[in-house]
Amino acid sequence: MGRSDVDSFMKWLGGYETWYDRHSDLWTYFAVACKIAALFASLTTFVVTAGMKSGDFDHWGKWAILTATALATASSEFMGQFKVREMEDLREDGDLEMKNIVAEARQRFAEAGSDEKRFSELMDDYRKRVLALEIRQHHSHSKIQARQHQFGKH
Repeated sequence: MGRSDVDSFMKWLGGYETWYDRHSDLWTYFAVACKIAALFASLTTFVVTAGMKSGDFDHWGKWAILTATALATASSEFMGQFKVREMEDLREDGDLEMKNIVAEARQRFAEAGSDEKRFSELMDDYRKRVLALEIRQHHSHSKIQARQHQFGKH
């Protein structure tokens, strides 16, 4: 076991880091997009209603208000059904932990110099930590989904 094995292992760890980073960002984007859509819909409804003149409601006003209301409803429903905030928190926690694991691994492998026995011990330790993170993430995700299905039954 040499430095090339360490490099391959760090690439493997980096794959997890990339995944958590990408999914943390993805859920953050979903949350922001839903909030912006709801805000836009509310502002649109306010502006259309405030600026409406007699007879406008029969033409374009009704459709503008209905469209804005549908957008706000869809945004709220998406956030609720997909537990966007909870998923955002879950993936952000995973992202932060994975970044810590990778940074620590870089440091510890550098400190190990060329000690192949130490390389092996470190790899075993980091594999176990990644597995533990994955298991916690899976269990938390399952709990979020279970709550999602509970709410859908009522």
